[in-house]
Amino acid sequence: MALQPERTCVLCGYPEVFAVDILGRLIGPVGNDARSMAPLWVHRECAVWSPEAYETGDGHIRGISRVLKRGRVTWCAPSMQGYMLALSDAQ
Repeated sequence: MALQPERTCVLCGYPEVFAVDILGRLIGPVGNDARSMAPLWVHRECAVWSPEAYETGDGHIRGISRVLKRGRVTWCAPSMQGYMLALSDAQ
């Protein structure tokens, strides 16, 4: 049986098991990586802290595709990780 790679949040880069009590469970897959076609996952809290995403009254997260779109075209200079800027409006 092949070993599955550990899933990580595309927004913060932390693995699924990192601070589950703070970041929440991973949601997804929320899309596929444009280059590798690997499934993309996000922590619940990483998603809701993004300006484009919001939580509905029944607990569903909406707007994740807009978060990923902005993260693909906007780079965070200190970390040079495109998706990281999706977490805030920092310039």
